[in-house]
Amino acid sequence: MLRSLSSLAFLLLGACQPPYSKPLTKPSAPTRAREALDLTKPEQLVRAWRKVRGSLRSEDEVVFYFSGNVYALWPHEPEARPRFERPLFRIEGFNIARTIDTQQGARVLSREAAFYQDASTGEILECWHNSLLRPARDVRVQHVWNDPVEFDLGQTNIVDLGERVIFHQDVVLSYRSPLAGRPELRPYSAGDLYQGAEVFHFFVARADLEDPSIVSAPAELTWTRVGPLLPWMQLGEAPGHEQARLLYTARGQKLESYEALPARLRAYVAQHKPELAHAPSGPSQGPNATSFRGFARELDEGSYRPECERVSAEAPKESARAAETTSKAPPR
Repeated sequence: MLRSLSSLAFLLLGACQPPYSKPLTKPSAPTRAREALDLTKPEQLVRAWRKVRGSLRSEDEVVFYFSGNVYALWPHEPEARPRFERPLFRIEGFNIARTIDTQQGARVLSREAAFYQDASTGEILECWHNSLLRPARDVRVQHVWNDPVEFDLGQTNIVDLGERVIFHQDVVLSYRSPLAGRPELRPYSAGDLYQGAEVFHFFVARADLEDPSIVSAPAELTWTRVGPLLPWMQLGEAPGHEQARLLYTARGQKLESYEALPARLRAYVAQHKPELAHAPSGPSQGPNATSFRGFARELDEGSYRPECERVSAEAPKESARAAETTSKAPPR
């Protein structure tokens, strides 16, 4: 059964890999050198996890690419409407990181970006026609520009399938929202308490973990997130908004380099946030960035403008159809 599960995981993830991305390393011949690996020993587990999530060399920049869909879950949605029929958006992005040595072990220093795209065309959105609002209107999209994202690299959970190993993390979040306690932000806020969860799975070949010549093991990943409505959707006063959730489902892989990302993503980063083309050079002195913190900061700075005007007429119509098919807020 374990062998079957291993084969199934490999086939499923292999089928999801985009044709334009190049894996980090082509698997070597079966006769390559291998060192025995005992993942029940903490020091060996942490070293293997570092090879998967980052690199054993602190100077290396490691890029994970992912793509998927975002769905809306409304608590009062009519039963006649299938909740998972079509996504609200597509999403595509990356994390770029370096792993440094610390007195406690190792720490990941990273930046990440993710772009909300039209559900039908895949076009990166600047404006989105939000048909969940009453009346419906265009809202300005705020993409994910999280800089920095840092964490210590310690022990993690694994599923050992013999020649394949799955590293997985279940991150459950509950904290006071950065938008809490500010009545003027009520149109954007899904409540004073941020609650969500993110689930990560990293799939790797045991042979790559045991190969002493490999410092950063090729890996595939899946990412699932459940969280509140996004502030830029401007649904903070919609009926049922506090119970509504967004579901993210994505999959991807480690790439050879930043240049292996799709050209359209690199062009967008170069235009808007060119510093995200590289991992941080050293630890940050501040807290980790999040979408909600970024939104609150942009509002305070006056750099976020809620309204927008669409340039293209056709693509937003498709996105609006996807939104209405997926879910619909109850009438006032």
